[in-house]
Amino acid sequence: MSTNTSTARTDPIPELLAPAGDPDSLRLAVAFGADAVYLSLRNQGLRAGSRNFTPDELREGMALAHARGVRVYAALNRILRPGDVPALREAARFLQEAGADAAIVADPGVLDLVREEAPGLALHISTQASVASAEACRFWHRAGASRVVLARELGLSEIRAIRRDLPPDLELEAFVHGAMCVAWSGRCLLSLALTGRDANQGRCAQPCRWPYEVGVRELSRSEWMPVEQDGTGTYVFNSRDLCLLPRLADLADAGLSSLKIEGRAKSGFYAAVVTRAYRAALDALRDEGGVSPGLEQVLLRELAGTSHRPFDTGFYFHDVADPGRPATAPDQPGYLRSDTWVGRVAGAWAGASGDDRRLAVEMRNRFGEGECLDLLVPGEPVRPDRPFRRIPVRDLRDVSGAPVAEALHPMAIVTLALDPGEPPIPADSLLRRSGGTESGPASRPDQGSGTT
Repeated sequence: MSTNTSTARTDPIPELLAPAGDPDSLRLAVAFGADAVYLSLRNQGLRAGSRNFTPDELREGMALAHARGVRVYAALNRILRPGDVPALREAARFLQEAGADAAIVADPGVLDLVREEAPGLALHISTQASVASAEACRFWHRAGASRVVLARELGLSEIRAIRRDLPPDLELEAFVHGAMCVAWSGRCLLSLALTGRDANQGRCAQPCRWPYEVGVRELSRSEWMPVEQDGTGTYVFNSRDLCLLPRLADLADAGLSSLKIEGRAKSGFYAAVVTRAYRAALDALRDEGGVSPGLEQVLLRELAGTSHRPFDTGFYFHDVADPGRPATAPDQPGYLRSDTWVGRVAGAWAGASGDDRRLAVEMRNRFGEGECLDLLVPGEPVRPDRPFRRIPVRDLRDVSGAPVAEALHPMAIVTLALDPGEPPIPADSLLRRSGGTESGPASRPDQGSGTT
C-alpha cells in the first residue's frame, strides 16, 4: 500500500534490476536509473529472439555500466544439452575475463561448468530452477550460489518465511514487473511440442498466447469450434503482465535484495520508461518512507503507456491453488500501448551566438514540424505536477541542414531548434508522443507466468 510518511527509510531498499536485450536497451536502462542490468551473449540465454550481445558489444556495454556504478549479470540459464558444452565453457571464461558481476544459471550442470571454468564469477540461480522453499535455497547456497531468483508462483507470505530461514549472505531476487508465463517458473514444453522450438533453449514460440479450437467428429463429419472462456475471447492461456509498483514497500519488507523487471525482448524505450518509473518509486520509498498517491498515479500512467498486457499482481497476494483468481486475460491477445517512442537525443549544441541551440535526434518513429513532444531526461526527478518536460518540434532539419516537414526514416538523425531558455538536454534523453489514456486508467493493479 502506498504511504507518504515523510520519514526516510532506515533499512536498505532493494536493487533495481533492469533488462538489457541489446546495447540500446542497456544504455537506456543505465541512463534511467538501474542499479544492475541482466543480459546475454548470443545463443546462451533464454531470449534467443532478442538481439543480445556479441563479445565486443558486451565488453563495451560492461564498461559503460561499470563506469556508472551499475552491475552486469549475464544469463547462462538454458537447460544444458550435450552439444551446448563447448560453447558454454567458452562463454563462462569470457564472462569472467570481461568482468561480469554474476552469471545467472538454472541447470546444476551449468553451475558446475561455470565454477570450473570461471571460479571468480558469482552465481545467481534463475527462476527457471523453480526454487520455492528455504531448503532448495540452502541447497543452491551450498553449491556456491550467492543469490536465488525465486519461483514466480510464491506468495509474499511464503517469501517472508523463506527469508527468515536463510543465512543473511544469501540474497533473494524476485520479479516486480513484466510478462508472466502460464507454465510453472517458465518450464514449458508446449512450444517444443507444437512447433519444435524449445522454450528451455530460449526459442519459445509463445503458443500460450494463441487462440485454440477443438475438433469435433460426429459420424463422418468433422467440425471445429473455438475454445472460449467467455464471450470476450478465446485466449485461455494468455497471462496478464505483472505490475507491483504500488507494493514496493511490501516487497522490501519481505527481505528481497533485488527487484527484477522482465523485458529483454522489448525495446529500449520500454526498458527506459519502466526503469525510470520504478527508480522514482524506490527513491521515494528510501527518502520519504513511501510513494505519495499523486506520484503513484503518475508512475502508473507512465507504465500504462508502455507495451503491456492488462496488469496483475501475479501470485504475490493470492493462493496459487485458488481456482477463482483471474490469472489470464482471455480478451486481450496482444499488447496495450498508448505512447510512441519517436526519438533518442544524440546530442545538443549552441551556435556561435550562443542563442542558436539545436538538438540532434536519432529517429525511431515519425514526428513532424509543429508537434509538441514529451521529453524524458535521465536523472531528472519525476514529480506529480511535472512528470516530464514538453518540447516543441520547431525548425526541423535533416542531417544536411535542409528543412523537412517530417522525420520519416528510422535511425536517421534530424535536428530541431531549441528555445534559448531550455535547460540542458543530455544524450540518451527520449522524445515521446503521448497517447493519452488509450491503454486504460492508471488504476491500482490489485487483481488477482515470461522467463528470464
